Amino acid sequence: MDHSSGPETERVWVFDFDGTLADIVPDREAAVLDPACKAVLFELAGQRGEAVAVLSSRRLDDLAPRVAVPGLYLGGCSGVMWLTPEGERHSCEYRFGEQLTAARAAVLDRLKTAGRHPGVELEDKQWSLTVHVRKASAGVRQRVYEHIRQVSTEYALSLFRGPAAIEVQFIPGVNKAFGVRELCGSMLGISDRAAVLYAGDDENDAAAMEWVLARGGTALTVGSAP
Repeated sequence: MDHSSGPETERVWVFDFDGTLADIVPDREAAVLDPACKAVLFELAGQRGEAVAVLSSRRLDDLAPRVAVPGLYLGGCSGVMWLTPEGERHSCEYRFGEQLTAARAAVLDRLKTAGRHPGVELEDKQWSLTVHVRKASAGVRQRVYEHIRQVSTEYALSLFRGPAAIEVQFIPGVNKAFGVRELCGSMLGISDRAAVLYAGDDENDAAAMEWVLARGGTALTVGSAP
């Protein structure tokens, strides 16, 4: 279904959630939208010509209740699933379903062995596996990263590092750059026009930033390690 916002769209704003609109907290279930960021989203979404989106590797049903701002495009699983401002759902799952099933069957058990280390927590997001290492020692973090890197290299998976987590995308190329292209193309129909701004804090966001910058847009890195 065409969700194009029409020729009046002049600018597209895309924000990561964790670490950008919400502080990274020890308990990921406790992450909430920062009040100041919420006010900015309200203001932007209320302006004519602005399309505003929040894009996360979280599942869409996890993300949506945390961003209670009307008028936004919400992208879950790095943009595989979208919720429009009108409440309609847009899914790309049909394109990669069989490939996803095969990839998970091949690598998931090996990746999950990382969860045996003290201080390491696993979060299965269906399209990706996030290994949270905030509570782990420096030595454990390095061992876990080397293990995940080895498995990811062996199966040609995409691997992204964040301030306190390591994320493995089961389908190469299905990352936040994919999500932004899906938003601008399939959702808004403005792949070749309108200015795009992306803000994020990790390597998955960096993939989206590269695409945005290549087409003349703006990228904002959040945090102390651009």
